[in-house]
Amino acid sequence: MRLAVLSEMADEWAARVSEWKLLLSYPTAAANDVYRLFQLLVSSWPLEFSDTESRNTGMAQYIDRLKTVMRKCMREAKQQSSWTAPNDEYEQQVLACIDALLASVQSAAFLKSFCAFHAPIAAAAAKKSLTQTALRLCMPGMPDTYQGTELWDFNMVDPDNRRAIDFRKREQLLHVTVNELKEDSEQAMRRYINNWQDGRIKLAVIYQLLDLRRTHATLFIEGNYVPLNLEGEQSHAIICFARHHNDQTMIVLARRFFAGRSAVMEWKDTRVVLPQAMHGLDWYEILSGQEFHSNEFIHVQPYLDNLPVAVMLRK
Repeated sequence: MRLAVLSEMADEWAARVSEWKLLLSYPTAAANDVYRLFQLLVSSWPLEFSDTESRNTGMAQYIDRLKTVMRKCMREAKQQSSWTAPNDEYEQQVLACIDALLASVQSAAFLKSFCAFHAPIAAAAAKKSLTQTALRLCMPGMPDTYQGTELWDFNMVDPDNRRAIDFRKREQLLHVTVNELKEDSEQAMRRYINNWQDGRIKLAVIYQLLDLRRTHATLFIEGNYVPLNLEGEQSHAIICFARHHNDQTMIVLARRFFAGRSAVMEWKDTRVVLPQAMHGLDWYEILSGQEFHSNEFIHVQPYLDNLPVAVMLRK
């Protein structure tokens, strides 16, 4: 998701890459490999590294993980090295770039620039991940949820993604989250999105939508997919559709953009245009607990101001 966010701010990303290249003194490292390294850093940078003490404690292990993945990438690209003919001299020059950026006297300059650039990307990517999660669980088809991805997952390619999953932690968080949602779902979801770094907001979205699939199985198995039209200044920034079967109807609103000029979205007059059959109905928004009555339109602002996605079920 973090790399997807970069596509929304391509000019700023290109400027940062040019800046960071100047901190490296390994001219023989291929541009593609250096660029791949910067992408890996953005996509896998641990959230806990926002704390200097945690970063200092975990940096050596993180560097080892990066080097393992970069070596695999270089060999499988088969440009400068390969599994059958490894070029150790070249690989060491590229791996030295990791040390230069993260574990050398010039690291301070890079880390200051990188961390300032990365913080808003991480926040935007978390919201984009919630959009993707909700779409995956609500669109036609059978959704996959890989073990361990109930919370934020920043693993790189194998063998990095084969590390042990803390199932006990997830079990405990799920138990607490379910109880809090039952007590006051609206307040719980506000608390989770405000503290998004712990991943409970993603866990809560997955739990609530899987529970919806359980209680309304026919809607998801046999329901039609109905794309809905939007009007207004920001209509291009929303994905909107309905699922419908007999007297069961669900509407999904999902925000598309989260960075650059779209970091702060003013929805203004943006609204969903409802088909005639959906006029005059009562709805319940699953993720926030809001209830409302629809006429010809649904204005999106009340439902996308706090969360990047809304799932509305006909009462």
